[in-house]
Amino acid sequence: MDEIRKNKRILSTDPFEMPENIVQESITRDEIMDLYQALEGLNPDMKAIVILRYFEDMKLQEIASILDLNISTVKTRLYSALEKLKLQLKSEVFNDE
Repeated sequence: MDEIRKNKRILSTDPFEMPENIVQESITRDEIMDLYQALEGLNPDMKAIVILRYFEDMKLQEIASILDLNISTVKTRLYSALEKLKLQLKSEVFNDE
């Protein structure tokens, strides 16, 4: 994380600080808010990996190097985090209907 802070490559994950032009037509602001809330439910290790992979567009090898983890650990945590996010977001969709 120190390496990322040093390079200032992290974007804000606060949905209220997102530029308006980032929101695509097919994704509503409510859906983005749901995603950010689901991310907050992850443990810090999983959350960091998801943010680095999908928000910072880093490769798994880069993430492993930055976090000083084995690449297989990064993969396992990423896939576990994605599964948790998927379940969380599905439950929110069914609760809204």
